[in-house]
Amino acid sequence: MRDELRRHQSLGQEEPQIKFNETPFDTVFEVGDELGSGQFAVVRKVVKKATGEEFAAKFIKKRRYATSRRGVTRANIEREVSVLRTVGGHSNVIELHEVYETPSDVILVLELVSGGELFDHVCARECLDEVEAAAFVRQILLGIKHLHSLHIVHLDIKPENVMLKRRGDSQVKLIDFGLSRLIPPGHVVKDMVGTPEFVAPEVVNYEALSPATDMWALGVVTYILLSGGSPFLGDTRDETFCNITGVNYHFTDSSQCSRNWLALTSRNLFIEDPRALRIQQQKRNNGRYDLDQGSYFKNTSACAKDFISRLFVRDVTRRATVDDCLRHPWIRGPDGDDVDLRKSSCISISHIHSFKQRQRWRVSQLEQRAVELVLVCNRVTRSVRLAISQATKMKRTIETRYDPNDMVTSSVLIAAEMGGVRELSELSMVRGFPNLSNKQKETAAHVAAGAGHIEALSFLNMKGAQLSAEDQRGFFNSEIFNSTHLPQKKKLRLTGNLMC
Repeated sequence: MRDELRRHQSLGQEEPQIKFNETPFDTVFEVGDELGSGQFAVVRKVVKKATGEEFAAKFIKKRRYATSRRGVTRANIEREVSVLRTVGGHSNVIELHEVYETPSDVILVLELVSGGELFDHVCARECLDEVEAAAFVRQILLGIKHLHSLHIVHLDIKPENVMLKRRGDSQVKLIDFGLSRLIPPGHVVKDMVGTPEFVAPEVVNYEALSPATDMWALGVVTYILLSGGSPFLGDTRDETFCNITGVNYHFTDSSQCSRNWLALTSRNLFIEDPRALRIQQQKRNNGRYDLDQGSYFKNTSACAKDFISRLFVRDVTRRATVDDCLRHPWIRGPDGDDVDLRKSSCISISHIHSFKQRQRWRVSQLEQRAVELVLVCNRVTRSVRLAISQATKMKRTIETRYDPNDMVTSSVLIAAEMGGVRELSELSMVRGFPNLSNKQKETAAHVAAGAGHIEALSFLNMKGAQLSAEDQRGFFNSEIFNSTHLPQKKKLRLTGNLMC
């Protein structure tokens, strides 16, 4: 992370900058059911024993070492806490109450937001007109306005992070500030951060982030809310990014993303005829919808389309601000006795159902990829782990590149050491591949070059390896690098800290 909140990290454990409450958590709270989970965090319902008050506790797994890939860095945890403390006190933003710390976790005690995702609430309705949709978007805007007034940029505005306070209530809450940044005027912050489907062109192009970045994401959320289609989603992440940087969207009969998703899903399910998939979908949903029925924006008002188009602007200086949006007729409503054209528009809930199903499908794909990665890592490191186990039994020590605290990097380096191009290819799904490094700053390119594995080195080069990088000792085997006659490196695809 390249901003002013970034703390210096040594090769050892990070020094805490903020002191948290170290009172044993279970003496103060009774821990209940799990409400949700992420890669390194679990959210549980908790009850304060002294008062009976209910809260949501976010248990964040701490990173034990700066070089480890397990857990969240101390700097990132402290940044999230700092942001939450700054933005508290607004009706459309989740409230942080307390922070506790154990040897393994930092626990954020948050306001309990139990109404579920906004889109789930919408799906439970038979019909939603634009007046109601605009009222929800207005609440999101008010939350964003509060953040931006404090120079906080959320950077992960998406449907999953827009919740309802409680069931049957229409009060919206913005949640999950794990990626948020403090960006004061005049400060330049660049980072590859966010969810690909919702990021703005400046994120993809690695340009300065700003409050305008949130406004683009709000445009995507509004587009989905009104249509059930995602405006920029492509078959691949690269295609999605191309659509975003080219501002390639439209309000035609069926959104590009839905057609792309249909083709992608049919390929993954090994269905040659997409019509067969549509029949399956209709059966699953009791014939309630078909991806080709009608127009996604058939009943959408011109005012709503104008609102969205003012957010999908590449130039951040011309993109609508939060105040511009709050003044827009679609949000503000008609003046005087003018007819409210928004009431004549009824949003197709079936299309929102379609979006939710695509969401669940993508989550299942991510879970499958995670399982595949674990299996590959176990297979690649099996022989080394066995050798370590045998040496331990014989009270001997051996030198290996295996680090139990960083299984992924270990697997990449071990695969390079044995010249396993197939294994390296399987591991290339990892973000940052192939420039992951261990504590000695050795990369897969160093290891492959040192072992003389030219084919593996060529593969790493084609994947964007930094061949000029030195390790911590300043070692760089230029002789091997220069003698390999590697092919011209292809133009690199965009990589970074974008979540899949």
